[in-house]
Amino acid sequence: MATAAPIEFELNEPKFLAVERSFRRLSSAEAGSIQFPRLQILVADRPSSYNRLAQGSALGAAGEDRLRLLNRDFPRGDIVARERIKQIIWDD
Repeated sequence: MATAAPIEFELNEPKFLAVERSFRRLSSAEAGSIQFPRLQILVADRPSSYNRLAQGSALGAAGEDRLRLLNRDFPRGDIVARERIKQIIWDD
């Protein structure tokens, strides 16, 4: 395993320490407003599409592809009725 040369460490240490000093403790309000993504498993009651499922997902812009990958349907595939589907939602 390689490590940085001492001179590189000395050059970058002030930057590292500046970043470290920029951290602060979250307030109670900030900590309480954090949402965590959570895995939800559901059974499809009818055929559907990952595009539709991605609209309510916590996965963002690439949600459709990520849901397909998560459900082993990548790069193509759609949801079949009575199939178990994994979805990522925000934990409330």
